Amino acid sequence: MKIKKQLTTRRLRDRLDEQHTLDGTNVSSRVIASLLVAASGILLYSDKIFNLLGLTFEIPEKFSSTGMPFETFVWLWAQTLSPLFIIFASLLKPFRYVYLIPLFCYLLQTYTLAFDSQDFTYTSLYAIGTAILVFVILELLKRFFKRSLQAEIESMKEEVLENIENVR
Repeated sequence: MKIKKQLTTRRLRDRLDEQHTLDGTNVSSRVIASLLVAASGILLYSDKIFNLLGLTFEIPEKFSSTGMPFETFVWLWAQTLSPLFIIFASLLKPFRYVYLIPLFCYLLQTYTLAFDSQDFTYTSLYAIGTAILVFVILELLKRFFKRSLQAEIESMKEEVLENIENVR
């Protein structure tokens, strides 16, 4: 009876451990990573947020002497830090769908720069549509490569089994 109780307790612990992990990764670390990825997208608009809140600070002389505005300085820092957030977060395996946030933000900036648009209603819609389209294409490619890899693995398994049978 004691052995059965120990086995049941061990199974319960194993199930609890399985609930706290997803694909071998701790769920809480995936949530933190997802928040970092989302922050990387929001960070791209920190110059606008600073401007909205009326926050400023003194920028280094080498930048202010060239006539660089405060917003541009903040934007350059955000452009530099945002990809670093994404790289660091990717090590912690964030949830895939959260990548839509920085993808949308970068596409919105790309559309704004490419078309010099002041009408943000349509620009935002174009960026949303493009982000979803890019994400769907990437998902389809991932599934295609996964299926082809599985087919190759199955083929190799069959070949190994045939070789084993031929040896006997």
